[in-house]
Amino acid sequence: MKQTIIILFGCLMSFTNVLGQGIRFSSAHNSWEDIVREASLEKKLIFVDTYTTWCSPCKKMDADIFPLKEVGDFFNQHFISVKIDAWNGMGVDFAKVNDVNEYPTYLFFSPDGKPVMRGKGAISAKDLIALGKEAIKNYQNGVSVEQIEDMMNKTDLSPDDFQKVLNYVRILRLPMVGYIERYLDRLPEDSLYNNTTFV
Repeated sequence: MKQTIIILFGCLMSFTNVLGQGIRFSSAHNSWEDIVREASLEKKLIFVDTYTTWCSPCKKMDADIFPLKEVGDFFNQHFISVKIDAWNGMGVDFAKVNDVNEYPTYLFFSPDGKPVMRGKGAISAKDLIALGKEAIKNYQNGVSVEQIEDMMNKTDLSPDDFQKVLNYVRILRLPMVGYIERYLDRLPEDSLYNNTTFV
């Protein structure tokens, strides 16, 4: 009997160790402000897995990718990681504000809560780590959605400036259509037929 208990305890401990190797998703937050506060204190970027309970690619990531040691080693070192259910609680507003309509969507933020990168879908461990590295690089280079918005709000946005906006949109993997529509809406109708508009 004693030997059986020791064996069960050993199995339980090794199972716990396996579970502890992946991404440690923090669950001690009641609001986005709490998440940003923790990230600022720890001087880490924020990784958000935006998911739904019915999403099968989300379940695949939970089962096959997030628990991997190499993924955990990288994300636990560099990020405060959180899971947000886009169809429940604060997740509903969070998804709207961040233009999330596909699941899973991975959002990366600076320690002060500014978006620096996004990705989506069921992806490999290698690709998820590459996304994280790209997010860190964007943050270090100062590339952010805020920077794009500042450029878009310029009253004299030239075609060259808009090309820079589109380049940043590509780097951050943001939906491009909305930016193109905003650019076209501000142009006089006769300029839509001008070759220099889209240099």
